[in-house]
Amino acid sequence: MKRMAVATALMALGIGTAFAQTDKIGDILVAHPWAPPMSGPKLINSAAYMRLTDQGSKPDELISASTPVAQKVELHVFDVENGVYGMHPVHAIEVSPAQRPQSFGPAGRT
Repeated sequence: MKRMAVATALMALGIGTAFAQTDKIGDILVAHPWAPPMSGPKLINSAAYMRLTDQGSKPDELISASTPVAQKVELHVFDVENGVYGMHPVHAIEVSPAQRPQSFGPAGRT
C-alpha cells in the first residue's frame, strides 16, 4: 500500500475561517479544506476539515498533515466507542478507490 503525507496549510488561527483550493497529491484529491475561526487568548486547539478521494487504482493512506501556524498536527476521527461519542487519535486514515469520497467535518467522517 502506498502511503502519502499531506502537507497543506489549512488553518489561519485567530483570523477567521480559512479556505483553500482543491489540490491533488499523487492520486489523492484533497477537496474543500477549511478550518473554523479561532478567537480568544486561551484557545490553543483548532481543527481542519476536508474531503479525500482516491483517484488511483490502489488504496492509500493519509499519514500526516502540517501547517505553518501550528507546532503540531494530529489525525483524529470522530467515532462512537462503548456508546460514547468522541474524537480518537489515529495513525493513518485509509482512502480507497473502492470507497466513496471520505468527508471529514465537524460532525465526523461521512
